[in-house]
Amino acid sequence: MFHLRFWGVRGSVPSPGPLTYRYGGNSACVEVRFRSPFGFSLPILFDLGSGARGFSLRNRTEKRLLVLLSHTHLDHIQGFSFMPILDMPGAEIDIFGPQDSGLKTTMSQISSPPIFPVPLEKRVAKVNFHEVGNSEIPTEIADLRIISRFIPHSDLTLGFRVEAFGRSIAYITDHQQGSDPTYVDPMVLELAQDCDLLIHDGQYDDDEFIQRPNWGHSTLAYAVQVAKAASAKRLVIFHHDPDRSDDELDALLGEYFVNSMAVGVPLIGAWEGMELEVE
Repeated sequence: MFHLRFWGVRGSVPSPGPLTYRYGGNSACVEVRFRSPFGFSLPILFDLGSGARGFSLRNRTEKRLLVLLSHTHLDHIQGFSFMPILDMPGAEIDIFGPQDSGLKTTMSQISSPPIFPVPLEKRVAKVNFHEVGNSEIPTEIADLRIISRFIPHSDLTLGFRVEAFGRSIAYITDHQQGSDPTYVDPMVLELAQDCDLLIHDGQYDDDEFIQRPNWGHSTLAYAVQVAKAASAKRLVIFHHDPDRSDDELDALLGEYFVNSMAVGVPLIGAWEGMELEVE
């Protein structure tokens, strides 16, 4: 039904190097394809972090792309300017991002001098910007439904739910955990309710959250709480802290794997190149 590939799984800033090579150092980008009886759909990307360049290099024949952009913080848009699809004749990209966020202005600024040498309007591909809120997102893919909802974060941020034929994926990154660890925002619950796969921010451990309570992210413990409250079937921890080594991430995921299994939600830590199926 759905095929996913993770192209970037880190938060805040890319962190390549020998300590992060197993989980990967690129920032947020997840590819989703809907598989119908007629084959795979055009690619859908959650976010355009530095991992988006790897996606575009690997998929040079793709000329249509749908992007679901959670927000315009740099780690979620920094791969955009470097995507080869922007220089493909006949290519077209539809980017859906938060309403009232200045989406087109921001994406044009990061893709123009003095930040990038070639202005976006001089690139070959056609790029369409769409600002949305608590909306249903139009798509040319038959039988596919996409909804967006505003979720708590330090700036305007969307979560997404993609569903077809009774199967669903929820993408909830950069989710600000509240002071009450048992409370889950109603919009978050709506996106994640009974989903087959929940991709959720898990940047901090409990001690880090105490030091950074308003930086816009969640702990692994809270990600498990969200999954439990929404009756999600699987949980993927995403947006790993850039300072966390692979070995440290192994230990942290192992600790919360026990907790997640206790509430009946299998947990896995996302890594670059990971592929998952939702059947």
